Amino acid sequence: VVPESSANAADAEQQRKPKNPRWLPLESNPAVLNGFLSRVGVPSQLKFSDVLGLDEELLNMVPQPVHAVCLLFPCKPIRKPRQEALEALEGREESRRAPASTFYLLQHKDFGNACGTIAAVHAIGSLARS
Repeated sequence: VVPESSANAADAEQQRKPKNPRWLPLESNPAVLNGFLSRVGVPSQLKFSDVLGLDEELLNMVPQPVHAVCLLFPCKPIRKPRQEALEALEGREESRRAPASTFYLLQHKDFGNACGTIAAVHAIGSLARS
């Protein structure tokens, strides 16, 4: 049993919530990603940094050591066929190719704009297992 004033407050709070909540995207920007790392408790000596290219001289500009790499690329043309292929393999032995030491997190298809967060969580999770 809830006092009437508390029940009314709960109803009002529920009405203020969006009907279809959206995932807030993390911008592909080291400052934004580092803020996320800080908020989730990652030690401050671990930071995201831009990789400007794969040429040796550009890679030499990347702070060392490197623990993870997150790749940003346009995925619209490949997303749907790849998702269908993954769903077809779900639960089958050949779908488990990552070694047990690798942290793996599948982005739920209803969470649009979560790829930056998922990439950051993958990096954190894999680092925690190493």
